[in-house]
Amino acid sequence: MSRKWYWLAYVLLAWQFAKTTVSAFSVPWSWALDQLLFVFFVLCGAIVLGFWAFTWQRGGTEAVKARWALRQQRMAAPLNKKAFHWSLVFWIAVAVVLVIIFNMMQR
Repeated sequence: MSRKWYWLAYVLLAWQFAKTTVSAFSVPWSWALDQLLFVFFVLCGAIVLGFWAFTWQRGGTEAVKARWALRQQRMAAPLNKKAFHWSLVFWIAVAVVLVIIFNMMQR
């Protein structure tokens, strides 16, 4: 995948986060879907920041640069179509299960 598609994904993610944040705080807190998504986004961000902080704590700036270079190398690698298809199937299954759980909670 080229770099422009990653930037598009980041822009879409930022837009979704902003939209969810506005929706979550537009109503009194009652653990609605937008509020759950907001908490999920914040937890995901905290996990990523914690990972990078842990990497920096263990190896300093050099470890962060090495990890970032490895990440860039993986992003530039050719796409494994079989792994991509199984990943897609997995995440679609996760989404379907989450929709079923959410609909059961609504009843």
